[in-house]
Amino acid sequence: MSGTSKSIVKVGALTLGIVGVLAVLFGLSIVQEVPTGTVRGRALGDNAHPIARATVVIDDESGNYFRAITDENGYFIITDGPEGKYTGYAAARGYETGSLRADKPFKVIEGGTTDLVAVQLNARPPQLYGGIESVFVPGAKVKFSLNGYSRKTVAEVVYSIYKFDYPKHIRVNSGRDNDERPLSGWKNLGKPVFERKRRIHTDSEGYFNREVTLPIKEIGGYLVHVKMERTEALHSTIITDLALVTKRAAGRMLVYATSFTKKRPLSGVRLEFFSQGGKVSTSGLTDANGLFILDGVPQDSIVALGTSGESSARTYSYSGESDEAYRCY
Repeated sequence: MSGTSKSIVKVGALTLGIVGVLAVLFGLSIVQEVPTGTVRGRALGDNAHPIARATVVIDDESGNYFRAITDENGYFIITDGPEGKYTGYAAARGYETGSLRADKPFKVIEGGTTDLVAVQLNARPPQLYGGIESVFVPGAKVKFSLNGYSRKTVAEVVYSIYKFDYPKHIRVNSGRDNDERPLSGWKNLGKPVFERKRRIHTDSEGYFNREVTLPIKEIGGYLVHVKMERTEALHSTIITDLALVTKRAAGRMLVYATSFTKKRPLSGVRLEFFSQGGKVSTSGLTDANGLFILDGVPQDSIVALGTSGESSARTYSYSGESDEAYRCY
């Protein structure tokens, strides 16, 4: 075979190879082509007010999802969604998440446009939660944790601290530390011993979480009231040098009183007892060893309230537990 013939054969083979590759690629593109359609809709808030910059997400039965952001008039459009059934939702800062078509599936049709009914997002109310230890010893830092939600990027929070008569509060409530009432339900509080406004930056979703050290050091009972916008949180705590330990068995209850700071038993601590049915008639004082024994204990749970000078303490002794004879608080 001549050199010219060989060249022709090589060129022909190369051409066929290129054509074959193109044919394979072209064939794959045809096989992988998926029919798609378009989804349109709108996000509205209170009084049909358009919500801009809301995030809209739709997902199909295979777990594929597509996302869009609403424009300044609340409209969104998602193109090239594969044909099939979808559900979805819309979310925006300051609003509760709203489902598209009340979680009912909608169809995306090849080459078509699916127009959804406007999704209504309800305004999310502000939320405020607080937390504080129920007891602090003298000299300890009194820390208060605060978390919540606001539509604002910077929320204004007002802290107010009131001092109150803790033993009297326990007696009035028959041993219960009932601080779930609103501030208006507390009587004779007087003016707050501390009050301050604080600006808190919220995160991208409106949440915040802060811990603050409260400027209270004196022994006594305290109410911490926090207000933000239309919501409030109320919590109580005490600073005390008195600790009570109880042990209960066979219709008797032993109470031991001690000092947190001096680390020794306390004599002369006044004790009062409350059951589920109200105040127990017996009361008394701890002896030189810090001990007091209550006889004829009813089968109810018992609350022991102790007072020594400015300090006070409260503890429970529960009933109906099999290991109560061995329980120590």
